Parts: sequence; structure tokens; C-alpha cells
Amino acid sequence: MMTGVIFNNTLRRGLRTAIWWGLGMAGLLFLQIIILQDASLLEQTALLLNSLPPFLLEAFGGTSDITFIATPLGYLALQFYGFIIVIYAIYSVVGGLNVTANEEEAGVMDMILSLPVPRTQLILAKTIAYALLCGLVVALTVAGLLLGIVLTPGIAWDVGPLMLATLNILPGMLALLAFTIMAGTIFRRRGTAMAVSAIFIVASYFLTTFALASPGTIMDSLRWLSFMTYYDATGVMQHGLNWGNISVLLLAGAVMLGAAVWRYDRRDIGL
Repeated sequence: MMTGVIFNNTLRRGLRTAIWWGLGMAGLLFLQIIILQDASLLEQTALLLNSLPPFLLEAFGGTSDITFIATPLGYLALQFYGFIIVIYAIYSVVGGLNVTANEEEAGVMDMILSLPVPRTQLILAKTIAYALLCGLVVALTVAGLLLGIVLTPGIAWDVGPLMLATLNILPGMLALLAFTIMAGTIFRRRGTAMAVSAIFIVASYFLTTFALASPGTIMDSLRWLSFMTYYDATGVMQHGLNWGNISVLLLAGAVMLGAAVWRYDRRDIGL
């Protein structure tokens, strides 16, 4: 019963933020779609891309296939899906900090743990709530995508790949949510956990970028350390969902959440 109260309270408190965040992402994607009504935009993009070396296209677009990048799908892969996971990651970090670190640093966690609820159930209830809120953010993004497609009937959209690319954002968000929760239980201080999570996200982005730009180097061999490698939005748009990558992200998230629960259950709170 008490676990349900914590879950409902977490969901209620985070709902407004999730809605605004989702509407912001939906609006950003909607604007990217709307501006494609300018027929000359793709022509100008193709001319620009033809002047760039292939390694730059690999780094920022995930592919050097000009014929794909110069299409509406390729344009969105380059201008939205290729980097937007970093923005969604910020929401995951905020949610992850709210599971333990924020309330522990504010001195509220002592009062919460005085209630008849095990620490494991506390973390799991709040994690599930924020996982659902992450799903809401992605769902609102899908709504923005569909609205943009409806309002641009002059473009021959292939809706399936765009839907899959949008839904593909969620596994990465969940993995980063779990990473931040783990960081909060290990480092205790909100600022430290936030810094560790931010460093991990930025390092992952640049590691994948440099690996794509320089195949065969040490960066390329370290790509597996970056969550961006398993996000691979361009690959999803071209070939469909990669269930292997999704499994890696979800499994990593489950392991990190398990580590967070194990750690939090065995240490003093507020010290």
C-alpha cells in the first residue's frame, strides 16, 4: 500500500514537467518537419553535403550516403534524430536525481524511510514512475511528429521509419535514467551524481562521433562503451529497429538499477 502511495506521488509530482518537456521536444520536431515544405531546402542541403568529406558525414549523420541524407528522412536524421538523444538525456538525469539524490540532500529521505517501506521497493516504485514519465515524453514527441506529417501533405513521408526512430529514443532514456540513479546511490551528493552523469553523456557523444569519423582507430574499438553506439538513429531509419542494441541498453539499465538497489540498501542515509 505504501509503495503505491510513493509511486502515485512521484508520478503526480513529475507529470507537469514531463508534459512540458514532451511538448517542447514535439514542437522542435514539428518545426523541423514544417520547414521541409521549402522545396529548395533539400537541394541546398544536398549541395552542402556533397562538399563535405565522407568522414564528417559519418560523424554527424551516421552515414555517408548522400542520397539518403538529402531525403526528408535523411534530413531529419541529420537535423533532429542524430543528436536529440542528448537533450532527452537531460530529462533522464533530472528524473534519476529525483529518485534518491535530491531528497537525500534535502534531508527529506530520512522522513520517507521512517515509513514502513523497504528501500528496494522505494527505489523501484520511483524508478517505474519516472520510466512511465519518460514514455510520456516520447509519446508526446510522436504526437508532434504525426501533426507535422499531417500538415505537410506535399511531402511523400515514409511514416514507419520515423515512428521507429522516435520510439527508439526511449531505451536510451531508460538506460540513462538507471545510470543516474546508480550514480546518486554511489556518490550521494546531487552535484557529484549530476556531474558524473553529464560527463558520461558528453563523453559518449564525442566517443561515438570520433569513432564514426575515424574507423579502425582506438576510438572505433572503444565505441561499445558509448550508449550512443546503441542508439544509432540513422541505422533505425534505414534498416528498422535493432533489437540487439535495444537489448543491450535495457540490460545495461537493469544491471545499473540492480547495482543502485544493492548499494542503497547497504549504506547509511544522509552521511
